[in-house]
Amino acid sequence: MPRRMGMPSLTIEARSGSVPKSLNTSEQMWTPLRNLKDLAGAVVVRRVLNLSPLRKLGTMTSLHIDSQNKQIRAVLELRGEPTPIEVLLYYQVSSPRRIDILQVESSREWISSLINEVLTPDQRRLPVPELVSKLL
Repeated sequence: MPRRMGMPSLTIEARSGSVPKSLNTSEQMWTPLRNLKDLAGAVVVRRVLNLSPLRKLGTMTSLHIDSQNKQIRAVLELRGEPTPIEVLLYYQVSSPRRIDILQVESSREWISSLINEVLTPDQRRLPVPELVSKLL
């Protein structure tokens, strides 16, 4: 039988009392699914944010979610800024309707300092729709 492109091979051996090592392909199998979930999540989150009241500040032109490493990378074109701003957020999902921003790196140093040093942990807790937290 021909092997399908992009799918991990799976060998099942009949032995009593043990699970063959070749059956342990969970990371290989889940990575493409996680990537698809992250891509779908990025599309949904970007669309929601660009339609929210935050749109008055500008537009999110790119959004990439890495749910395994709990990172969100975004490119923002904000009003009054001559060039796009790149932002990397490290987060954790703290409840079905809340995420906590743990740390921010930005192409604008003042944004990183504002979020990491000025805002309290309570101010870095963001309410989100349950669908968003599931995608993250």
